[in-house]
Amino acid sequence: MHAEKAGLPRDRQYDTAHSVKLCPDGVLRPIAGAVEAQVNSLHNQGIERLAAELKPEAWASDGLIEAASVTGAPTLQIGVQWHPEWHVETDPLSKQLFNAFGAACVTYRLESERGVL
Repeated sequence: MHAEKAGLPRDRQYDTAHSVKLCPDGVLRPIAGAVEAQVNSLHNQGIERLAAELKPEAWASDGLIEAASVTGAPTLQIGVQWHPEWHVETDPLSKQLFNAFGAACVTYRLESERGVL
């Protein structure tokens, strides 16, 4: 369910593959604006156990962790097992992730200039 579809053209290999459920109290759900999202998750490995400092943010229907964030991070620090860089112009979640990342970068710069960080 998480592997590439090698028989398709490269840009079609990164089409939506499955849905993920988003953590109710995580940082990803407000970015997505939904409780569930469709992702183009293509990988041959998965997360069995997260480090204590990480919080699961999204799960596939088979229970595989598809996203995690850094607990207590002062900035947006999230990793995903899918590819938001593909189809970013047409995929709402990808757009929202990159917008959130850009906003976090601006906030970080402003706060570091003011000596807040």
